[in-house]
Amino acid sequence: MSTLKLISLAENKFSGPIPSIFFNMSSLQYIDLSNNKLSGTLPPEVGNLTMLTDLYLDNNNFEDSLPSSLFKCKQLQYLSLWSNNFKGKLLPEIGNLTKLTVLQLPYNNFEGAIPSEIGNLQNLEHFNLGVNDFVGTIPLEIFNISTIQEIGIIDNYLSGTLPSYMGLFLPSLTGIFLGNNELRGMIPASISNASQLFTVILTINSFSGLIPKTLGNLRLLR
Repeated sequence: MSTLKLISLAENKFSGPIPSIFFNMSSLQYIDLSNNKLSGTLPPEVGNLTMLTDLYLDNNNFEDSLPSSLFKCKQLQYLSLWSNNFKGKLLPEIGNLTKLTVLQLPYNNFEGAIPSEIGNLQNLEHFNLGVNDFVGTIPLEIFNISTIQEIGIIDNYLSGTLPSYMGLFLPSLTGIFLGNNELRGMIPASISNASQLFTVILTINSFSGLIPKTLGNLRLLR
């Protein structure tokens, strides 16, 4: 199938690994295998899919770390790996995927720091790394991505403070989810500059000081 562009086998009961033949189909642009019982790893050969724009592997049993070759798929716009057993560090090469608009990696076992190269993803709209084992600070570069609509990093081990300018460059942000981490310091008054916000979740952290009055300026807040 040398011209095949789309494979969608989602919402079934398939098991076992992804057939290796998938990674020889260089014309593939769209793969959706979500909501099955697939297992094994994402093999290095995924880097052969240089035309791939969409990869959905949500709700399976994949494990091990992401191969560095994945980040050679520079046409990727949607990368969604919800609810698997992926582990290891998120490599700095994630910054090579500059066309990404959706990066969804929650409910896995990723660890280590969130790489600052996330800031290279200047088309990113949905960013969700919740329910993993990430540590360290939130990269400041995330708060400079003007296209971003959702920042979700709940249930990790993130520490440090939020930048004083956190809302100044986020005109499209509608939701920020930072609950159940180890963040501290004050909630920046500049959060009100993200005028499209309607959800702010900061529960179970160590924030202190005054709740900024400027929250009252967020007229869409629900």
